[in-house]
Amino acid sequence: MSSDEALDNLRAAYHVLERNVIRALQAHQGAQEELAYQIREVLQLLSAAERHRDGFPPEEWAILEKSIRDMLDALNAAHDTIVDPLPPASTSFQFVSRTATGGRPRIDINPAVLGEAMSLRSKTDLQIPLSRSDLYSIDPRIMHGGHDHTIPGSFPTPLASFLAFTFPACYKLHWFKAFVLSS
Repeated sequence: MSSDEALDNLRAAYHVLERNVIRALQAHQGAQEELAYQIREVLQLLSAAERHRDGFPPEEWAILEKSIRDMLDALNAAHDTIVDPLPPASTSFQFVSRTATGGRPRIDINPAVLGEAMSLRSKTDLQIPLSRSDLYSIDPRIMHGGHDHTIPGSFPTPLASFLAFTFPACYKLHWFKAFVLSS
């Protein structure tokens, strides 16, 4: 085999090896066996190229040698990289977030503020809430809050009186739940 044919074969082998090294670096980070195989292939090419060093022009040899050293450095760095680190020794934690699932919206009312507001208003001067969710949310807190807002001879609160005449079926169930079940 002539020197020119050997150099052409080495050049072709270099381009194939270059493509394989790029593929290995992109797809096999941390894959010890595949990267070790590519390192051996690069070293074999370097060994074969050194036997024909005199046939290469000096500039081409410098570029080939630098390229092979860069390939080896990149393959060694990828070989030492651990892609999937071991799980930490500490236990993992979960974060649960609740989302709205329909139904009545939760209304948090500070009992101290509600008691103060009820003490400032007269028993017959309560404002009637406009939505049914307010009726069901605020009235039980008034009745169960330990505040006596009853008018002798009437319903427990003016709000309860409003409920009884506006929503009779709902009020009976509400009254039953609020007073009979809690007693």
